[in-house]
Amino acid sequence: MFCCIHINADQQPLQCILWREEPHHELQTFKLTTLSFGLKPAPHIATRCLLHLAQETRTALQQLPDAARSSAELSVAAAAAAAIEEHFYADDLLLSGDDEHRIAQVALEVDRVLRTANFHLPPHKHMGQPYMCLQPMHKAKLYLISIELSAALLLAVNMKDMQSALKVSIDDIQYWSDSTITLAWINTEPHKLNRFVANRVTRIQALTDQSKWRWVPSNENPADLLSRGVLPDKLVNCTSTF
Repeated sequence: MFCCIHINADQQPLQCILWREEPHHELQTFKLTTLSFGLKPAPHIATRCLLHLAQETRTALQQLPDAARSSAELSVAAAAAAAIEEHFYADDLLLSGDDEHRIAQVALEVDRVLRTANFHLPPHKHMGQPYMCLQPMHKAKLYLISIELSAALLLAVNMKDMQSALKVSIDDIQYWSDSTITLAWINTEPHKLNRFVANRVTRIQALTDQSKWRWVPSNENPADLLSRGVLPDKLVNCTSTF
């Protein structure tokens, strides 16, 4: 990505290299004309270039007459600008949504916009089929009950992050734990608990709806398959699921 960004000629002297093949040769000066990987400002400059592309796209849309493009095309172009601004991490793009066709359109528009600046995305990878993702909870036979509570907090935090990252409509969320003590704490007023427990219960109650927490027996908890391990022949016939 960095090598696709050309540095202004006025700034190229700041990226000079002195070189000679042999000790008795004269020194030669080479100017690096593209953004150099390893420079402290390089990640910021690369990100700033992406933001500039998004801003240029929005400006171009505002300057178009109403009859120039259809409302659907304008919507896709605006979504592509938003994707460039919000869904890039370095040179990785993550898009999600309820409509697979629209996501594909936005991805193609993002690719078109980036190509105008000599950024070429690799082929897109997508999950066209729906998948149900389960957040495994940390569980071990000798874990202290405080660790079970910390696992519940981790689940609450991860689910909140997933809701923010995924641009999909979620009708309902259920939180599962096989610790009855943890569930009792979650439904208790924090001021009645000791400080360690109260701090974590307060965060869980702020991040989740207490009525959405459910108990699952250990023998029906699919997370145990990961924490305790299971032989392949037993995994094939395993029915542990929610």
